[in-house]
Amino acid sequence: MYDNERNIQLAIIPVLDVLKTNLPLDGPYGINTTAIFFFGKKNSSSLNSFVNADHKIMFNKRISNTLNDKKFNTLHEITAGYGIEVRVYRRLFILNSVNAGIVLDRIFSVNENKTKTYTGTEMLISFTIRYDL
Repeated sequence: MYDNERNIQLAIIPVLDVLKTNLPLDGPYGINTTAIFFFGKKNSSSLNSFVNADHKIMFNKRISNTLNDKKFNTLHEITAGYGIEVRVYRRLFILNSVNAGIVLDRIFSVNENKTKTYTGTEMLISFTIRYDL
């Protein structure tokens, strides 16, 4: 969803990590939610700056001793940052952002038969190509 008058962009994006999967429905998959606030008037120039906040949650089938285990490992990435947006052509934009945040990883340990939680920090540099319909 995009609000052109308030310079706010909100998005909910499905995610499939194709580098870590063998089958399309095997995971990891998840949802990325993002909120972007643009400084200045939107569409008034070809270059805009913004601040953003992201929350990504990924689900991955966990390794278990039982064949019919339906539970998943989860990974949360919560970041905030800043970036620039460049208008390439009429409705075509390129966005570049630099974010920092935390990671919360919950993994089931087969050896200990319990879920373990790991936390950490991360830096994220992202490039996005957007076309407004």
